[in-house]
Amino acid sequence: MSTRFAGLAGVVIAGLTCVTSARAVVITVGSEVGTLTLDSNLVGTVSANADGSIQWSGSMQRADLGWGLDWNLAINEDPIAGVVPSFAALTGGGPALSISGVAGFTNLLGATANFTFNVGAVSSLGAGVTTLNGASTITLLDTGTDGGVMAALAGGSIYDAVINGVSQQQLFIDPFSLNAPPSGIDFTGAVWGKIPGGPIAVGDLFGINHAFSLTAGDQATVNSSFFINLIPSPGSVALFGVAGLVALRRRR
Repeated sequence: MSTRFAGLAGVVIAGLTCVTSARAVVITVGSEVGTLTLDSNLVGTVSANADGSIQWSGSMQRADLGWGLDWNLAINEDPIAGVVPSFAALTGGGPALSISGVAGFTNLLGATANFTFNVGAVSSLGAGVTTLNGASTITLLDTGTDGGVMAALAGGSIYDAVINGVSQQQLFIDPFSLNAPPSGIDFTGAVWGKIPGGPIAVGDLFGINHAFSLTAGDQATVNSSFFINLIPSPGSVALFGVAGLVALRRRR
């Protein structure tokens, strides 16, 4: 997975480390034919949200690689760049690095095949204490008359939240499958609550990996999220609020 990371002007704010970075989010799509990496700086439409996140959407058909893809994702690599967070939000866990959104996937190959759909971003904040949480809803649509199957790969899971390539939480773990009736759908969802996380540093990679098999011609949708909640030390809350005011004044 390739990422661009620039502008390493760091500021340490009472236990929270922040840098200004060039936004670069990547999607890596893999099939039995090959792998393609999509960069938010080069593909699709990107816009800014009020909370400091970016909204990245797009659509691509790659018959040569065996898939069609539509995506609409919100990624927050720099939470303090948005509106000033409330005191309640700070005391409840501080800002959150996050990836959330939906992607629709179509198997354009003539047989059941294995696919991967991974979303990755670069943290522009660091903290010694974090909590983690997330969720995923997956849907299978049979586009024919023979029924469809979406299944976790052997020894893996359909959803995997990762930091620097290390799994933090998996959902829909092998053996797991959705089974849609002819011309019908099947779906399920799961949520994982906040769990203690280790430290995260500026420049660390965080993301969500999806891996599954899908029957020919059928469509799978993943609606997933991963939140890394950065917890300021008690003495940093006031200073962090000042930093938020500075960030907001700069945006204005």
